Order: sequence, then C-alpha cells, then structure tokens
Amino acid sequence: MSAHLVLQDIAIRYATKTIVENISFALEEGEIGCLLGPSGCGKTTLLRTIAGFERPASGMIALRGNEVASPSLLVPPEKRRVGMVFQDYALFPHLTIEQNIKFGLNKQSKSKQQQRVDELLSLIDLPHTKKRYPHQLSGGQQQRIALARALAPKPDILLLDEPFSNLDVELREHLAHDVRRLIKTEKVTAILVTHDQQEAFATSDKIALLNEGKLVQWGSASELYDQPNSIFSAKFIGQGALIKSVIKKDNDGISNLHTEVGNLGISEKVAQNISNDSAKLLIRPDQISLSNSESGICVTLISKSFRGGHYLCALETNNKQLLTALLPAQNIPSPGAQLYVTVSLPSTTPVIS
Repeated sequence: MSAHLVLQDIAIRYATKTIVENISFALEEGEIGCLLGPSGCGKTTLLRTIAGFERPASGMIALRGNEVASPSLLVPPEKRRVGMVFQDYALFPHLTIEQNIKFGLNKQSKSKQQQRVDELLSLIDLPHTKKRYPHQLSGGQQQRIALARALAPKPDILLLDEPFSNLDVELREHLAHDVRRLIKTEKVTAILVTHDQQEAFATSDKIALLNEGKLVQWGSASELYDQPNSIFSAKFIGQGALIKSVIKKDNDGISNLHTEVGNLGISEKVAQNISNDSAKLLIRPDQISLSNSESGICVTLISKSFRGGHYLCALETNNKQLLTALLPAQNIPSPGAQLYVTVSLPSTTPVIS
C-alpha cells in the first residue's frame, strides 16, 4: 500500500508564535490515526491544517499522492473531499435525520441518495430515526448521525475533532468502538483528535502523541504503552512509576540495571545510550503482585482506590520511591500498613533516560 496521507516537517505559526513544528507521519489507506495529547499541544490546529483551514508555515501535506498544502499552496477543504465530525455534532436542527445525511449528496440522483441514507442508517443501527429531528435523539445517537452525514459522500479523509467529549464516560467508550467499526466498514482513512487515551486506544491504528507542539512518539497503542520513548510518553500513556536505576556490570562483563525493586539485564547498546544519572525503569501496575512472605519487597501502603475486584494502590518503598499497583481487593489493609510485594521485570521492561 502507498501512503494515503503524508505530513512532512509541518510547522504552523500564528504571527511569531509557533503552534506545532517538525511534524511528520503517514497513514495508509483505510488506517485510523489519532492526534493525542494534553490540552494546548496543537492537536486541533494540526487537524485544521490537514482539513485545509490553515496554511502551514513550512513543510508539506499530501493526500492520495497529491500535494494539498505547503507555504505556497493551499487547496481548499471542498477540493480535498474532507469529511468533518465535530464535538457539538453540528446537525441542522430544522432538517430531519434523513435530510441531514443527504446534505452532501445533492449531486446524486434521488434514488442513489435514498439508497446511501438507508445503507448508513442501517450500519449505525438507527433506521427508525429517518423522519425524526436531531432534538428528538440522544447525544450518542446524534453523534452517530453526524458521523453518517460525514461519511455519506465517501470522503477521501474523515477528520473527527473531540467527537465524544460531550458524552458520559461509559457511552464514550462504547461509541468509540462503534465509530471504529463503521469507519473500517466504509474503508475510510480517518484522523481523530482527543486528549483521552482510552478513546485513542479503542479507535485508532496509529497514534501521534503530541506535547507542546512537537511529535513525541508515533506508533500503535501497544507500542506507545509497552515501549514509551520518553518520560512524557511513559507518564501520559497508561499508569505506572519510573524507578531510579544504576547500571552495573556483573563478573562476566554483562550490563545490568539495578533498582530497589529488582535487576534487569540490558544490552550494551542500551547501556551506552543511557546515563546512570537519569536511567529509569517503567513499572506498570500489573507487574506488581502481593508476596506471601517477607522475602518480597517491603512497601508502605499510601492510599487505595476501589476498582471493583481490585484496589489501585499507591505504594512507597523504603527509599521513598512511589509505585502504583493493581491488587486484589481481598485483605488489603488500611493506608499506613506495610505490605510485601514482588515485581516482575521481563526483558521487555522499558528503560528510559
């Protein structure tokens, strides 16, 4: 497959203020990408530039192999065949659901318009809403209609700007899976903007993690979670703790990372690329388990938060390092008590400097 969307060294500036810089990534046809990061990191500005509402100060954007944006070129949104889904749905209140979905199909025959409307309403399981108006539907239903309207003309790319932010948490995750299914069924290349990593994980094939206008890491959800490339990635994606470590060589000259919670063998390449002053080991909550004996690591329970069958526990080691653990709810004492735990350190445990 050839890249469907390409961003190459994109920078966006307003007057003297740089919003994003040196952004490069590519999506294959039919892939769903995500711009993920904290508020103010440049996600929406970058999405608007992909759509054609902003001109980049430097770099190039190509869609279907054709350049659509550069400092000297700006192909308008209507020429890019872009579908947009917004957080406030933006449905026309005076039009029925059927008329909303037909809005971008005016160049087709009435029979083809009706066929496409019926097809999409069936895909989103809302065929009975055809003659209703937006205010007669729930928020989740309105968002699915907004998605169907954006997909109706079969756009070259679909852009979704925080589409679930107005919905409650449980509905957001459920709808995220529905959105992914629908986009994949339609075989559309899409980009989602969100600050919620659970939405990103549920929806996307590839994630661009942004911070302060820069691309921190690009990859699948599992790549970002299992192998974060920076302290920011490790802290932003998932839960966990960064434990101070020291590199030492054993009697055979093999480098090992020594920590308060255990040791990890590392390659010479890794050893050469990290500093003893900044080396840290990322420990995820599911790597920590209760020990049945005092042979484990002694920690103090700082706090616990009920999670149904488990408690999410904040633990402190003797050297005042903090760990986060997901422990079975049975027999977890009150904060302040001492526990003994074991920490699993597989060879894939991320080492961050």
